[in-house]
Amino acid sequence: MVCIHPTQYLFDSTQMVNFPSREDRRVVKIDLTAQGKELVAQAPEIAQDMLVKGLDELSNEQFICVEEGMKLMAKVLGAERLIPQPLHS
Repeated sequence: MVCIHPTQYLFDSTQMVNFPSREDRRVVKIDLTAQGKELVAQAPEIAQDMLVKGLDELSNEQFICVEEGMKLMAKVLGAERLIPQPLHS
């Protein structure tokens, strides 16, 4: 099975940019573009429901691929230890 990293879609759609680290040339940093930040700000809560339904429909192999990609994304963003917060209070 070929696993495409979830962030690849964001890079392809101009939502994210990547750039080399100034400190370590082996490190590639990522950031949201202005368009990506706008998209995040406008993301509806319904997306959570869509995500849950979509994940339920995945095979175990597909789910593991998504899980590994999301863990990597959390690590890249330094968010591994963050406690999830509600979208709206």
